[in-house]
Amino acid sequence: MILKQYIKSIVGVFIVGIIIAITQLGCKEHTIISSGFAPGINNVDIFTKSFSVLTKTKYYDSVITSNALSYIYMGIGVAQDPQVGKTNAGLYFQVIPGVKNTGYSNYTIDSAFIILPYSGFTYGDNTDKLATKSFSVYGITDPSFSLNNSSGTPTDYFGSYPTAAGNYYFTSAPINIYNLNTLDSFNVGGVNYHPHMRLKINLNDPRAMKLIHDLEHTDSITADYPSYVTAFPGIYIQELDTTTSNHSTTIPYFQLDNEGTTNYDGANVLLYVHADTVASQLTFYFSSQYCAHYNRVTHQYNSSATNTYFKSTAASDANVLLENGPGAVIDVKIGGIQSLVQPDPITHIVKTPIVNQAQLKFTVSQPSAAYLPPFSTYPYSVNTVAGFDVLSEVADRYPVTSIYPLGFIDGSRDSVMINNVIHYSYTLNVPRELQLALSNKLDTLHLRINGGTNYWGAFRAIIGGGNNPDTTLKMKFNVVYSKLK
Repeated sequence: MILKQYIKSIVGVFIVGIIIAITQLGCKEHTIISSGFAPGINNVDIFTKSFSVLTKTKYYDSVITSNALSYIYMGIGVAQDPQVGKTNAGLYFQVIPGVKNTGYSNYTIDSAFIILPYSGFTYGDNTDKLATKSFSVYGITDPSFSLNNSSGTPTDYFGSYPTAAGNYYFTSAPINIYNLNTLDSFNVGGVNYHPHMRLKINLNDPRAMKLIHDLEHTDSITADYPSYVTAFPGIYIQELDTTTSNHSTTIPYFQLDNEGTTNYDGANVLLYVHADTVASQLTFYFSSQYCAHYNRVTHQYNSSATNTYFKSTAASDANVLLENGPGAVIDVKIGGIQSLVQPDPITHIVKTPIVNQAQLKFTVSQPSAAYLPPFSTYPYSVNTVAGFDVLSEVADRYPVTSIYPLGFIDGSRDSVMINNVIHYSYTLNVPRELQLALSNKLDTLHLRINGGTNYWGAFRAIIGGGNNPDTTLKMKFNVVYSKLK
């Protein structure tokens, strides 16, 4: 499995008296002050305190799934999780012609495919070696699906955006997803290429041939790539049937943007053609420069055990649900933080303490071998305005132009043994966010915990909430702070 994870190195920033900023990669303490910096100082008192945590599950679908990260991984398929319910991922993407108006008009099409390079990762229960999936392909007719926004870059879309799929083109033959996951390469004509999924276009099916006609016709009437993707808004692919007994309950992920040296390295519609006796390939391919894309991800929790998490009216729940977006997020409230601000017992002067360490720790309470928890988690600061939650970066994330604060915040998945069972735990470091809340005289620290962003719709975790009866699974907020004597 090929995965890109957040940097694991940690940046420590330490304050002694006047703030001294020192960057130190590799530090695992996640503190702001280290006692080792000033062993001779004896006028600082160090304290520790743990806070109760209120936890709720919320649904958050305002997630842009068209962001061009280091790799554009998109999922297609349905995963039926017995604990969490159904997750459905569909793929929308645009293409441009690889050969633009160069006289390829008198050729015969021998065969045609939609090529989707496999990322090496499939989410869900992929143990059934015989299970298959069929995929339906549609053309987009909604004119709002155009190439560019006002800035001249491909349009971004939220993962909840409706597809407006108008033209049905075809449905693929059943594909064995388990076999796809075992491939190191794909042999075509005696040559090994990047492993990929091939959706064969039936040349005898008029509806399937309409896809080729639309691609070719648009090429003939447009003069440049922006005009092309405006005239042909794109393709949408989703799984056909999720009810048959041999249905594969997985979501395989594909890489759109690997624009390599062959037609099997990136997503494209590939035509094998010949003119007279000369064989050739014509491609209509995805380009991250010109083409829009997004993963449409929807969830159905109605018949699952976790559906009660969304409906709970309790102030805090024993368990909460977390998913890669769009999906379930954890709402966290830590009250009474002004209790850290106490008057000096002698001078009675009230001073805001220096937060050395502030860690939110949480653990997967109900692990699953097939449906793994996110590889990373991430906190946002929440400010409720007129009844609506407004999210912003936590103070620990700045400067946002640097990747090093991500290492300090951490939030990566770690394994831990509890009662001879492997669980997964997370630690989020937010000392500056707590310090800011204290300075602003807030008594409640309000956070939103999101899942990762590498694989939209994949990964879920049932997390022990703030009032979980098992103390080893209960979410905790632990603080180390100091006061000058």
